[in-house]
Amino acid sequence: MRRIGPMLCLAVLLWSPLSHAQSLGEAYWVHGTNPDGSQYRGTVALFYSPRLDAYSVTWQIAGEVWDGSGAFTPSASTFEVSYDGGVAIYRLNPDGTLDGVWGADARSLTGREIWFPR
Repeated sequence: MRRIGPMLCLAVLLWSPLSHAQSLGEAYWVHGTNPDGSQYRGTVALFYSPRLDAYSVTWQIAGEVWDGSGAFTPSASTFEVSYDGGVAIYRLNPDGTLDGVWGADARSLTGREIWFPR
């Protein structure tokens, strides 16, 4: 009987919404297209804060760094991010990639990105 308690706790943790919120990876390669059609590549790092139930996001592209924060919605498999000068929304795909759009505001989402787990 003593072993049921720890196993039950583990099952609750594995199926809780908090554990699903952590289903994003920590490091990605990013391939993107700017609104003018030019392409770029770089990296994205995510750090999950359980206290805030949110992510900090850092892009490194062509020697420049952009920081943002985001929230993952497991029921919709979407990751919404606000960053220096804009917003982005991504869809988490079954293969672990994220693809999405970004722009200065929700009406101008003309840039595109796909993130590949590293």
